[in-house]
Amino acid sequence: MYTEQGSFYEAVAFLKGYLSNVPGQHFNNAPWFEFLDWLQERLGPGEGRLLVRFRENFDDDTLALQALYALYNDFLRLHAATETPSVQ
Repeated sequence: MYTEQGSFYEAVAFLKGYLSNVPGQHFNNAPWFEFLDWLQERLGPGEGRLLVRFRENFDDDTLALQALYALYNDFLRLHAATETPSVQ
């Protein structure tokens, strides 16, 4: 993925826009949006936008993006482990 400045908010905006238009995926059905629900559970209740609150926990965008990437990969592994395989 390439963004002009590589900032946390620019990367998140890119992902949201890209994943909103993935063929065959409704906006709310992309794993990214399930991830945001999962992340909300991890962060707990709070004021303001979820990813803004997440970003505020880090000194810079690079650290925030690295942490977000790691958590998303954790989520995908958990998500894959809990999916029921279909019988064909």
